[in-house]
Amino acid sequence: MLAFTGIMQGQSQINLMNGKIIKIDSVVGKVDNEVIFLRPGEKKAETIPFKKIFSINYANDFEEVYYVYDSINNADMTIPHMKSYILGRQNARDYYHAPTSTFGGIIIGSASSILGLVYGPVPIAMYSVIASLHYPNVKHQEFVDKTMVDDPYYQYGYQIRAKRQKMKNAFITSAICFGICYAITAKNTSVVEKDIDHFFKNKF
Repeated sequence: MLAFTGIMQGQSQINLMNGKIIKIDSVVGKVDNEVIFLRPGEKKAETIPFKKIFSINYANDFEEVYYVYDSINNADMTIPHMKSYILGRQNARDYYHAPTSTFGGIIIGSASSILGLVYGPVPIAMYSVIASLHYPNVKHQEFVDKTMVDDPYYQYGYQIRAKRQKMKNAFITSAICFGICYAITAKNTSVVEKDIDHFFKNKF
């Protein structure tokens, strides 16, 4: 029996189709194809559409599945397959950090700063795409569900989320380093230009 991550005793959670988890105190009701729920410690109710929910795990270990398998559409995953896929996404979200993409982003962002504001963002965008092209080997990851590692749907979910994480790390890190290095370069250039202007004014 597959079990979603992050479930604590006495706590309920909504498992979204994209792998995200919403911790909840209770489900207040259902109306207009939406679930009304309360987060822990909150008094204001929130809603979320059925179509965004795979299932809800309640504190009594009961799981209510909202995902509907369309047997006519061959592209649809069955409920067990979709559950494996979402579990893979959840595990990648929690444990895959893509340090190589982050380190590469530092180098690319810093180096791109010399190209200025017009051309500098080009290498950053290219690197973000390139960094996400390679899917990580799920079996080689340290923090994965060992009982699911051979499941192709679990692997696919893990890789899809990991790919997104690599692109995110590459873009954010390189953009931040670009901004910092460009600001430092621009400031130093401005100081040098002022010194040169001052020198020539005094000389001539």
